Amino acid sequence: MEQCIIILDVKDNVGVAVRELRAGGLYAVPGHKEKVTAREDIAFGHKIALRALADNEPIRKYGEVIGLARGVISAGSHVHMHNMRNTVE
Repeated sequence: MEQCIIILDVKDNVGVAVRELRAGGLYAVPGHKEKVTAREDIAFGHKIALRALADNEPIRKYGEVIGLARGVISAGSHVHMHNMRNTVE
């Protein structure tokens, strides 16, 4: 199976698309127990939620907090500036 999503650190709750992901596609994630279904198209290099994230939950990439969820983010959703905010607002 082609690798489509990578995790940069075991603490991450988002993965990175290493190719364009299609809405409805089911993707395996190395080191992650369950496959993830993309809820929308996600561009190369963008983040995908590996599990549901609660409002204000820290978003982790590189093992570090890169922002907070702005509202509930469903597993498989595109994670970007429209649904995350800076930790220093």
